[in-house]
Amino acid sequence: MKGIVLAGGTGSCLHPLTAVADKHLLPMGNYPMVFHPIARLKQAGTSTVIGMPHWIGDEHEADSATVCQTARDLQAEMNSRAIPLTVLLGNEAFICPDLPDRMQQGDILTLADRSTHLLLELPYEDLPTYVDDSSGPKRDA
Repeated sequence: MKGIVLAGGTGSCLHPLTAVADKHLLPMGNYPMVFHPIARLKQAGTSTVIGMPHWIGDEHEADSATVCQTARDLQAEMNSRAIPLTVLLGNEAFICPDLPDRMQQGDILTLADRSTHLLLELPYEDLPTYVDDSSGPKRDA
């Protein structure tokens, strides 16, 4: 079984702590915050976890190199504790006009970093002005 851990948000409510570390890496007890949901997934029989930090252009851009290193560190921690869990990564990307270009530049990580799927976050209210919704099928009111 596979699980996904959404590790998004800027952690602004935890400032100034988040000025030096991402929210999900802050200690909670003896472990970083992100360790707790991963441990629960493991208890439920999950063998692979995909960590998905938010990526919001010009607002919250998780550096892909940092995300990769964090995943490697987390995997090493799991291995050192003999926890048989595979940690993969990706981004939950908020739709933006230059999303395809940013993906090609390597700024955004695909699901499990396999270059085949992207977890896309859509607006919860109206479509942005750069999204053309006029080409879809017309429905009667």
